[in-house]
Amino acid sequence: MPPSPQGIFTHSAWRGLAAIRAAAVLALAGRPGWPCAAARDAHALLLVTEWPQFAGLDLEHLRQVMRYPVIIDGRNLFDPKQMAEAGFHYYSMGRPLAEPKVLAQEAAGLV
Repeated sequence: MPPSPQGIFTHSAWRGLAAIRAAAVLALAGRPGWPCAAARDAHALLLVTEWPQFAGLDLEHLRQVMRYPVIIDGRNLFDPKQMAEAGFHYYSMGRPLAEPKVLAQEAAGLV
């Protein structure tokens, strides 16, 4: 059986290819607002699950608690346009990068 995406990511991280601050998700699960608490001060959020708690996130609050508004979605849980409108740099599988309009315009020198 091939390894799961989570297993591949964890293995790569331990080899020094990524720096991870892992939240004790199971310890936080069930508490109000736990997905945002797990993402506090994160440089990026990597979604590798389809848990319904993530689909109903308060995106405004999530963007405020993260250090950088970057989401890498391995399950295509969100709509790219909605994520860009919420102010995220949104990477999903098999779809183009979604970026906040203001930031994309600044990069192009239009603002």
